[in-house]
Amino acid sequence: LHDGACLATYADTHILDLTAGGYFDMGTAIGEVMASIGTDYTLSINIFVPAEATAVTGVVWCFATADGNGYLLLDAAGPRFAITLNGSDHEQGVTGKSTLTKGAWNHVVIAASNQTVRIYVNGVSTSKTVRVTPGELGSSIRNFMGRGPDGSTATCGLLLNDFRLYKERLSVSDIVR
Repeated sequence: LHDGACLATYADTHILDLTAGGYFDMGTAIGEVMASIGTDYTLSINIFVPAEATAVTGVVWCFATADGNGYLLLDAAGPRFAITLNGSDHEQGVTGKSTLTKGAWNHVVIAASNQTVRIYVNGVSTSKTVRVTPGELGSSIRNFMGRGPDGSTATCGLLLNDFRLYKERLSVSDIVR
């Protein structure tokens, strides 16, 4: 935990509190897991946007290479999932149909199968063809919550809970529960 990020309890649930800024470094071991992911995977997280937030922006989670040019990330603005091997000019991704709701928990899921990536925001989905897989990045070493691929801290001011990574695409019924 760095620069104001802290673990807290919210309604009897353990959370990562980024409302004061900061970020959480997930370490390099999760980067090795990301490198082993094929074409089917699911990433999910619960995001609370404070009601007083003036804007919903910032990187929620990021897995990046040493130089920060190869990454996959979830940006709260949109929300938007992006992946690239060669910097932001070459991003592929998908943006949710609905924005994150202020003053409430939001469930965001990225589910991929073959080259179709679907983003679910509170059960509402949209999809797009994405030709890059997490495994193509190799072992990411910049693995953060609340920090971008270039190592800059993007103060997102969010509460995060229940981040999950599956090496398979979950079914729709599993996602919208």
